[in-house]
Amino acid sequence: CVVEELVTLTAPDPFTLEFDPDNDTINIGESLVLEPIVQPYDTTYSYSWQPAIYLDCDTCENPESSPVVTTPYELTVYDENGCRETARFTVYVENDKKAFVPNVFTPNGDGLNDTWVIRAPGAKRLKISVWDKWGELVYRSNGSLNAEWDGTYKGKVLPADVFVYYIEVEYLDLQKTAVKGSVTILK
Repeated sequence: CVVEELVTLTAPDPFTLEFDPDNDTINIGESLVLEPIVQPYDTTYSYSWQPAIYLDCDTCENPESSPVVTTPYELTVYDENGCRETARFTVYVENDKKAFVPNVFTPNGDGLNDTWVIRAPGAKRLKISVWDKWGELVYRSNGSLNAEWDGTYKGKVLPADVFVYYIEVEYLDLQKTAVKGSVTILK
């Protein structure tokens, strides 16, 4: 016995996947939410990001990426029928490796510029040493990014003067730079 039946199959609606190319660059130490554009949008899609490195979630629609180096990603989106689309997106990481070191501060208790604070975007460690004009080490920080010098030495307020510093900056990408110069305490 033979049974023949004519069956009509309807292909699922296609979908597209792309990224906004104008939102692809961060500074080292920052993060970026990855926002794929899937048309038509459907909440049943599943997502797979590769590689998973620097992502807070590799199966989420919009993971947060915090790379320390330029990183290419590939996203594959699957619909409920098993159809898939793949697109690539690169997060570019800029790192100017600049430390912002004030050349003067006024530790006089007025609440303005009372401490000497170094800012180095993308740094993971700051080793700071400061000497007086006789070469005596008056301040040292062994790595904290939040180190602030209040202009004291051994608990005593230092007089208005010029001090020299040497700062080792280690960045998130493990590169190191040195910054040296002078800072003036004004009263």
